[in-house]
Formats: sequence, C-alpha cells, structure tokens
Amino acid sequence: MNNIANANFAPSSGCNPAPRAPGRRAWVWSDSHTMNTNLISCCVASLLMFGCVSGPRSSTATKTFILQSADGGPRLRIDLPSSFSMRRQEGPDFDVFYFSDTSTTRSMGLYCGQHPSSPSAEAGVAYIHRQPGRIGDISVEWSRWLQDGKYRSETLVHDFYGRSAQRGYAGLVLHFFTVAVTEQDVARMEAAAATLRLQRGK
Repeated sequence: MNNIANANFAPSSGCNPAPRAPGRRAWVWSDSHTMNTNLISCCVASLLMFGCVSGPRSSTATKTFILQSADGGPRLRIDLPSSFSMRRQEGPDFDVFYFSDTSTTRSMGLYCGQHPSSPSAEAGVAYIHRQPGRIGDISVEWSRWLQDGKYRSETLVHDFYGRSAQRGYAGLVLHFFTVAVTEQDVARMEAAAATLRLQRGK
C-alpha cells in the first residue's frame, strides 16, 4: 500500500502533495479489481451454498408396481427401483409376488395369505438382528440374518387391509422376505417395502 501511495503522489514546489492523474487511474483500477474479486467470491459462495442445500441428485429411478390378486381382491401398489421386474405365483388360497434385479442379484418377495412360513425359523438361524421398520402406516419388526453368504430379512404384517376390507381379506397376513449380497441392499429393499399401499379407486 505504501509503494502505491509513493508512486501516485509526489511533492510539487514545496506545496502540499497533489494526486497525479495516473494515480487516480491506478486507484480506480484497484477499486474495480476489488469489486470484481468480491463479485467472483459471492458467485462461488452462492454456488457452494446451492450445492449444500440441494445436495447430490439421486440416480436411482423408481417405478410403481400394481399387485393384483388372482381372485380380484383389493389391489396394492409398491415403489421399487426401475431395474426390478415382477412375477406372480398363484396358490390355492394365497398369492406370492416376486421382485428381482438380476444385475445385482437383489430379490424381494411378498406373500399374501393365511399361513405364511418363516425362512429364518426353517433354516434354524442362531443369530437374528431385529430392526424396526414400517410397511405403509403399520409399524413392523424386521428380522435380519446371514445365511449361505447372503444377507436376508423378513417381516410379517397383520391387518394391513383393515377391518373395512371386503370379506376374506381383513384377516390376510402379508409376509415380506428379502435376499441380497450386502446388508445395505437389504435395508434399501426394506425401505422400498415401506411404500406398500392400497390402491384407491379403480
């Protein structure tokens, strides 16, 4: 700052120093430079703030599957990653919907009937981790375990259709079961199962 002042101001015949014209231009350039620097700083700060607020966009697209039972009962809807496909198995008094992603070997099933089985009980698993969750508006408890090098989980949902459901559906039990290579993928499928809901209207 002292060097700039000495360059722009010089004594004249013993009088008080007076600013030179070039000096004024130098100060104008300095102010302009400072303004430009501040403007750039504000822009960078705004971009950083926007990035922090909006966060990274998710690259996982989802699609809604409609679950229709064979006897024309209440239809269900569930949102899963778009990479999943669905098939239905019809039983004498139950339906099973299978969802799978062949690229990641993730899979999830949903049994709708009166007599669900329990894979964890059938396998005689010694250690089971309990994880709270939700299916629609109903609180559930997921059972997670490791078997044959894969992570698995299951949960039962009672009275999902509600007392107002048509005859024969009010007492149905829903049984979700998942299989994946990582526990994180199991958790993601449990989160997707939480989107299950009754389809309103036709």
